[in-house]
Amino acid sequence: MKRYTYIMILVSLALVGCPAYADDNNGNLKAKADSAYVHEKYDKALEAYMSMPGKENSVDLCYNIGCCYYRLDDIANSIRWFERAYLLNPGDEDVCSNLGMARSKTIDKIV
Repeated sequence: MKRYTYIMILVSLALVGCPAYADDNNGNLKAKADSAYVHEKYDKALEAYMSMPGKENSVDLCYNIGCCYYRLDDIANSIRWFERAYLLNPGDEDVCSNLGMARSKTIDKIV
């Protein structure tokens, strides 16, 4: 019985500790990505941002991914990620501005 109780305590601690570790890992990954972006290593920043879980539900990550694609001159993907950020927060002025800037660079302007 003691052995069973001990195992249950370990499992409980492991389950409680996992989300904290994941958040800390994402924080480190985001810091790495932000640093790569600042140092103009957009491909490395993009790779780090794309490996983060839940990126589709974060305005900041969608925006940052859009910025990376824009800097890499991949306008179509840039617009795609800026639009995702816009859908999550239509009132964000930076998102609206960058989305407009990216759309202005398209060759075929669809009205």
